[in-house]
Amino acid sequence: MNICFVSDYYHPYRNVGGICTYVRYASRQLMLNRNRVHIVTPINGASRIYNDRGITVHEVGINSFLRYIPPLTFFSATRSRLSLSLGLSQYLKGMVAEHDIDVVEAPEWMAGTLFYSLAKSAPLVVRLHTPLFMMRGFRGKRNFLDDALASRLELLNVEYASAV
Repeated sequence: MNICFVSDYYHPYRNVGGICTYVRYASRQLMLNRNRVHIVTPINGASRIYNDRGITVHEVGINSFLRYIPPLTFFSATRSRLSLSLGLSQYLKGMVAEHDIDVVEAPEWMAGTLFYSLAKSAPLVVRLHTPLFMMRGFRGKRNFLDDALASRLELLNVEYASAV
């Protein structure tokens, strides 16, 4: 099976957070069970593809996609989710076809596959991690309009998925 994980961050050696650590360990186990595994992750800078001990990592430079989103500093959470989703979705469309991906898996956090979910070429499984509205609540912070819009993008990503 050809599997693609989407992660907001990926580091091949360090445990640096829930999503990254989950993706790294799940990818390794799936690869050991004879699956082909790809990880797609955004970076600031130039895109590159490398092999991490049998796993193909696609670092996607998303800065170029920011020009399509108006520079509204007071909507930073919403803007970051829109630009991330736009950048990753455009990349995923070609990558899924090129590598004959059978399934794409992504967290709802950051709504990174929202645009991909609207015209997906392979089934999208969205894993519930921790959405923005819960993170703000854990920290005792109120949700403002920007947070509410960003949270809605994460929810839409879940609603348009093939499976949760």
